Amino acid sequence: MPVGHMIKFIVTYQTAFWKDKGFSGEIVAGSSTECPFCVTFDATTPRGNAALVGFIAGQQASQWTTKEARERKHAVVSALVKYLGPEAASFIHYEDKDWAVEEFSGGCPTNVMAPGLLTYYQPSLRKPCGRIHWAGTETATQWCGYMSGAVQAGQRAAVEVLSELRPAVLTREELHTLRHSQSEETRAQQTPSSALKRLTTAVVVTAALTVAAALCLTHAERVMLKVTTFFSNAL
Repeated sequence: MPVGHMIKFIVTYQTAFWKDKGFSGEIVAGSSTECPFCVTFDATTPRGNAALVGFIAGQQASQWTTKEARERKHAVVSALVKYLGPEAASFIHYEDKDWAVEEFSGGCPTNVMAPGLLTYYQPSLRKPCGRIHWAGTETATQWCGYMSGAVQAGQRAAVEVLSELRPAVLTREELHTLRHSQSEETRAQQTPSSALKRLTTAVVVTAALTVAAALCLTHAERVMLKVTTFFSNAL
């Protein structure tokens, strides 16, 4: 499950000038040499501290991770000026974070499963193994890979442990949520098995039909050869 590659940046300003110009601050840009980021958002705080947050992701992140931070800053600000106007050049502070160089995460925002893994093995990500319960953000059922998912996964794992050690302390709602989650995982585990059986049957039938067709063609060729030889001798 390789992890994604993303560089996150935030640029702070004295005022949210883009709002005064009728802009939302959200920019979606295609891959180009002039613009390193793929998307930006208005990150102004409830207290009014103006800021724009954005992401350099995927192929662009692979290209810009080898460059110095000052080069990324210059490229990002230049692109903001292009889209939002000259006011974007008058910023307070620029900061970026290349998550791919982090020792314990190695990238962001989430891990990526190869084709087929999610279908056949995803239920096992949350299934307890004896006394071991899994609580990483990758095991979340909502916002997988994000902080919200990490919190949800931690709460779910805690309820699982309590249900084994002290079920009396759990509320009726918590027990209902746990049972519902377990029943969903049971159905999910059964589905890939059934799909695999159907797929195997289809493969076997297709292979048998192919072999039969090949044998028929071979037999037909032999018959035609005998007929041709007979008439050639007769003439």
